[in-house]
Amino acid sequence: MRPGREHVVWTLEDVIVEGGHFYSAETFTRSLQAGIREHLWGRYNTNTDHLASEGLVCRMLSRYRTLLRLMDEDDTIQGKPFIDPPHDDLSAHQSSSAKLPDDDNFAALLVMGLCPREFVPQLTLNRDGTIDAWDMPPYLSRVRRLARGWVLDILELRPGLWRHCLGHLQTIQNTKARFEEEEQEALQQELEEALQREKEEELQMEQEEALQMEQEDADEENDPDEGNTMDVD
Repeated sequence: MRPGREHVVWTLEDVIVEGGHFYSAETFTRSLQAGIREHLWGRYNTNTDHLASEGLVCRMLSRYRTLLRLMDEDDTIQGKPFIDPPHDDLSAHQSSSAKLPDDDNFAALLVMGLCPREFVPQLTLNRDGTIDAWDMPPYLSRVRRLARGWVLDILELRPGLWRHCLGHLQTIQNTKARFEEEEQEALQQELEEALQREKEEELQMEQEEALQMEQEDADEENDPDEGNTMDVD
């Protein structure tokens, strides 16, 4: 199942969730898009958080950085096709470039390592109903420093990836702008609904008061002796 794919999850209430647990070199771009949505709409579209994801991203960056440093100009290692350990049979021989993601997916991975805070998922509610703070494990600060350094090393080795990275960064900005617009629209709708409820309540109170006055008038008309009493000595 690809990242961001809607799927069924059994819950006590009806919900819509999105995936985001695993990574594939062919779908780093989808993972980036799903991560942005989990960061912005995580309270509504995911059933868990993925704080371990940054560690996985860091490990992949380390692996690709090492691979790029070993490569020759012709995308081979010491003149021989790259063999992905631990496979050593002849059928496993292939160009090392085939082990790298395409530029767009590679750049998506670099952006996830370069801007990790843009992909931190919204955490679940506290018991008191408030949104929990970014309760990050202490090791993540070190993971982020390593990942950022490896991203910069990879961009130095493959400067052509910068253009693709800028495209993904623009995607993040566009998505955040759309989120803010939707939040403003939702806030405006809530305000309008609150005003409408207030008007309806006021109208209902006026109608109830009018009905009460009509009832009192009707009671007076049905009791002709009321107000016409006379004392007799």
